[in-house]
Amino acid sequence: MNDFGITKRVIPCPNCRQPFTAELYQIVDVGREPRLKNLLVNGRLNLIRCPHCGFQTQAGVPLLYHDPAKELLIAFVPMELGMSKEQQEKAVGELLKRLTDSLPPEMRKGYLFQPRTALTMQGLVEQVLAADGITKEMLKAQEARINLIDELMRAEPERLPELIARHDSELDEDFFKLLSASVMATEQEGHREMAKALYELYDKLMELSTYGRQLKEKIARHERAFQEAFEDLRAAGEHITREQIADIAAKKADDDAYLEALVALIRPAMDYIFFQKLTERMEAAQGEEREKLRTLRDKLVKLTEEADARAEAEVKSVLGALQEIVNADDPDEAIRRHQHLIGDAMLSVLASNIQRAEQAGDKTSAARFREVFDKLIGFLRSQAPPDLRLIYEILEAPSDEAAEELLEKRIGEVDAGQLLASLDRAIADLRAEGRDSNAVKRLERLRTRIAGAAQG
Repeated sequence: MNDFGITKRVIPCPNCRQPFTAELYQIVDVGREPRLKNLLVNGRLNLIRCPHCGFQTQAGVPLLYHDPAKELLIAFVPMELGMSKEQQEKAVGELLKRLTDSLPPEMRKGYLFQPRTALTMQGLVEQVLAADGITKEMLKAQEARINLIDELMRAEPERLPELIARHDSELDEDFFKLLSASVMATEQEGHREMAKALYELYDKLMELSTYGRQLKEKIARHERAFQEAFEDLRAAGEHITREQIADIAAKKADDDAYLEALVALIRPAMDYIFFQKLTERMEAAQGEEREKLRTLRDKLVKLTEEADARAEAEVKSVLGALQEIVNADDPDEAIRRHQHLIGDAMLSVLASNIQRAEQAGDKTSAARFREVFDKLIGFLRSQAPPDLRLIYEILEAPSDEAAEELLEKRIGEVDAGQLLASLDRAIADLRAEGRDSNAVKRLERLRTRIAGAAQG
């Protein structure tokens, strides 16, 4: 965790009155830590949980919000602190000094000496969002969506179809994005029953609303495209060439979902040399074929740039979350808060940190990193569906014979079709990452056995 802007305070729990130490942000500098902005606008900044009784609340402290890219500086002192005007000015002045002292001289601009003020947390959030072009009307629309989610959640099961039909036009892309974010936030906060109820509502809306059915078909279309692209790549063999990849892409040049899946599966191979060869092929072609290849090249360039941007953003988020988990007094709680970011990327970064710490002889850091690594693996295992848990165990089996025995014992616990789909994704991921070819071969052999048994 970056210690800049953080204050440690002993707080009596509002519920059980037991004191505990909490780390609270008082300077939110989104230039340093962009993730803090999302915490603020989603009402999760300085959200603390009592270690004694589990009570959760938002701690109120003087706050300075800084966005250097927008030259935006806002001071907020909660009214419930009961501070006099002089005390408020002193508190804000101390925070401002900490901020300006941390900045290089070229960043100490005039706006830093005249911070805006916010009277309430809601007012602070509104000013932050207004700087992004989000108006009060947009916020009202978001509030209406929140109220609709609440109404749907409270509805009796027999009334739900009629209620969905009545609000069908309001159940649009923005509504589904908010509902998905609500599910994620609820899971992070450990409210599993509420998350389960939201998941069930999401499934109902996918089935009964117009946009939900369209979204369901879009997802199915992308899944079919992924499976088709995977099969085409597998048919080309383990040592596929860039020319073969270009041939595969050219056959599906008009299928955007297929091209997107192809990029996701084999992005590392779509490098400078690949695009150079594709350009040479385009320049050698004539007429319609040339234009078709030009369009294909432009699509693939755009898709790879988008994939790289997503990967870069994910890495930044993963690094920030990993810092928090490693430095947290309660890593299990930090893992639950950041569970949506836990995956291969975080494990890979952590494994690199373990290796560097061991090479440097830093036994304390290496032990902490290994402890967190084991906790992350344990968490992933606990959350994984049965088919994925079986794949993990198969990969860790000491031999191919042991893997086959394990499959024989456990195959009845999982759906064969789901297991085949999960195996396909695992094989594709291992190949894309250039991982152990023996692991790929093991999974492919087992896949062939399962597919044969299913057909028989």
